[in-house]
Amino acid sequence: AADATNILAQWVAPFDVEVTGIDIYGHDAVTGADTNTTHFNFQDETATPVEKANIDLTSGVNLVAGTKKALTVTKFNLDAGKSLRMEREKIGTGLAVGGGVVVVTYRAR
Repeated sequence: AADATNILAQWVAPFDVEVTGIDIYGHDAVTGADTNTTHFNFQDETATPVEKANIDLTSGVNLVAGTKKALTVTKFNLDAGKSLRMEREKIGTGLAVGGGVVVVTYRAR
C-alpha cells in the first residue's frame, strides 16, 4: 500500500524568485470525494515547511484530463537553490490520481 503522505515532486528555484502561480494538469480525469480523497500540498522546503498552496480533491473539486487547474497562491519569495515541493496526502483509501504536470510561474526578484 502507498504511504499516506509522500513527496511527489520538487522544484528548485534557479535564482532568487517571486512565485506568482502554480497550475496542475492531470493526465486523467479525477472526481473528488469527501471521505476517501487526496490532497496536494505545495510547501517550501525548510526545517518547518510552510504550505504555500494546495488543492483538496473533495466532492465538487475535480480534475479534467489535460485541463489546467489554477491553485490560489499568495505571491511568495524563494531564494536561489531553495525548493518548493509537492506533497501528496492520502485521506482514507485516497483517490486514484495518475500522472500530470505542474507549472510554477515565477519572476526574478
